[in-house]
Amino acid sequence: MKVLIGAGAALFMFAAIASAQTPTPAPEPAANPNVQVAASQCPTPPPNPTIPDGAVADGAQMEVANTVYMAWATTMQQITVCRRNEYETALATARVRRDEHNAIAEQLNTVTQSWTAESTEYCARPRMSCSTQ
Repeated sequence: MKVLIGAGAALFMFAAIASAQTPTPAPEPAANPNVQVAASQCPTPPPNPTIPDGAVADGAQMEVANTVYMAWATTMQQITVCRRNEYETALATARVRRDEHNAIAEQLNTVTQSWTAESTEYCARPRMSCSTQ
């Protein structure tokens, strides 16, 4: 039993400490190709308006084109605001998840270090025979 406790503690200690490192986060982490990203809830941008050739268009054509452009630009501005809001929400969520991850990793490291110290102390007692593998 003592051998199993010592071996299990050593194996878990090395695996846990190695997997729970909390490196300094990169400013902009690379995208994980295995992560599914939710589709945007914002409208799809409309096609670009047809812009007349100002060198040959008459006043009526320019007036119509301006009306079409203004409607298009207003829609694009609304979509831009929507996308920006989605981006800021996703960024805030990512920061919270990163902080939660780091706190859990720190907790794992702290408890693992305590466990290792206590099992080492246990195995150091007289007539205890613990082996690590």
